[in-house]
Parts: sequence; C-alpha cells; structure tokens
Amino acid sequence: MKKFSFEVLHKSKKGRRGRIITPHGAIETPAFVPVATKATLKGLTPQQANEIPIQSSFVNSYHLALSPGMSTIEKHGGAHAMSGLNYPLMCDSGGFQIFSLGKADNKQKARVRGEEEPFIVKKTNEEIVFRSPYNGETITFNPKTSIAYQHTIGADMFMAFDECIYAYATHKYADEATERTHTWLNQCIAEHSKNNPKGQALYGVIQGGMYEDLRVASANFVTKAQVSGIAIGGVSVGETKHEMREQVAWVAHYLPDDRPVHLLGVGQIDDIVDLVQYGIDTFDCVEPTR
Repeated sequence: MKKFSFEVLHKSKKGRRGRIITPHGAIETPAFVPVATKATLKGLTPQQANEIPIQSSFVNSYHLALSPGMSTIEKHGGAHAMSGLNYPLMCDSGGFQIFSLGKADNKQKARVRGEEEPFIVKKTNEEIVFRSPYNGETITFNPKTSIAYQHTIGADMFMAFDECIYAYATHKYADEATERTHTWLNQCIAEHSKNNPKGQALYGVIQGGMYEDLRVASANFVTKAQVSGIAIGGVSVGETKHEMREQVAWVAHYLPDDRPVHLLGVGQIDDIVDLVQYGIDTFDCVEPTR
C-alpha cells in the first residue's frame, strides 16, 4: 500500500504545482475535486466516473452514515469497494452540517411521523446530535464518532470534526466555535493515532469566521498540529466572493510548504484561477454534481 505523501514540483511565489500520493493513486495539483456525496457522482455510472479525467471525489460522512449506513459500508469493505470508484477519495467530517442544518431549522424542519422536528436535536461543546430526515432517529457526531465513521468509509484524505461557522456570525460566537474546532482537532488526532490501518491522511480545518484575528489564530493552531494536510473551512457560506477571498488571503502566509492545502466548498473556475496564488492545492464544489 502506498503511503500518503505530498511533494511540491514547482513554485511561483506562494502558488505551486504539486503531487499528492495516496493509497489509491496520485493527484496532480492544483486539482478540482467534484462532490460525490454518497460516493456516487450523480448521472454517472462507476465505470464512467473511473474513465473521465477526474483525480478524486469528495464524499460526506454525515450523509453516508444516514444512508446507506456504516454497517453497509463496513460490509463492503469501505466506500471505494461499495461504490466501485478506484481513484482517491476525500471525506468531510459532518461539521458542515452544523451550519447547513442549523440554517435549515430556521426555514423548515424534518417531517417525522407527520410532525415537524428540528434537524439538530442537541448541540454542546462535546457533540452534535442530528435527527435523520429519513426515519426520525438520532445520530451523534463528535470527534470520536466522526473519526470512526471516516475510518469505516476509508477515504484517502479526511477532515477533522469541526464547526462550520455561518457568515456574519458575531465575533463572540465565531471565537467560541473556533475554540470548539481546536479542541475537537486535538481529540481527532488522538483518536486517529490509535488505529489507522488504511493509511488515511487526517486534515485539520482552519476556521475563524469573518474575523482576521480569529482566522490567523486558527491558522497558527492548525498548522502546528500533527496532521497530514490543512483545510480552510467556513468560507462560501453566505458571504460575498470578495469576502471569501479575503479570508483565504488572511491565512495564506501561514499555510505550510510541506503539506497539501484544501479549500472547502469553493471550486468555481474564477475562484480556482484566483486562489491558487495563495497556495491552495485542491478545491471542491457541489455545483457540477448537485
């Protein structure tokens, strides 16, 4: 089995061309990573997905945990075997759903047994409890369960459990949420270090909301952690493109030269062209496969 590694092949100031090596193959960067939420690219068979010139897909542990469920994925031996995809996979932790389903609760609720119930049942510094829109049952996400789910999924690269902060949150809320993310990161690292038979690479996620001081503090914290890659999260969540790019620019100076950097939820062509200059290696976006 190939070990995870990253090398820079060429640099132009902060921008770079590189290569990520994973157990399921190499990714030449910069690269766009289309979203395959449940380990399938909508509108394509696995054979077609393997034949088109994409190098990786982005799956989601929250959605996979709900359907088909971890027992089914485990029975197949992981998401690669279940889906028939033979290239590297990236996986999100469930942290984005703290934002997206919290926002949804303000507009609509899961309709369970003919009644409306909130999508997020419980939210503390220790865990998030979601309600399934399929059957009304609850599912708990915390650093331990998120790592366990993602180990079962078996994606080559996966995100530490974090809280995606909504655009225009107050400084107080963004500060508290960022501290949660940092605490959870340490717990994820400890959990991941106990068992990693598939050679998966853990990414730490920079948060901080729309506040430069919090973004810089988070970048300092995450880049010093024992993680294989860095992700920038909590962007493209309601702010303008100018504001999104500003948040990336704030942390560019702190991004490492020796580890890959992923920008979560951003991947339109103009964004990729503009943001590679800051040292971003991979991008994902739901638009092509929504």
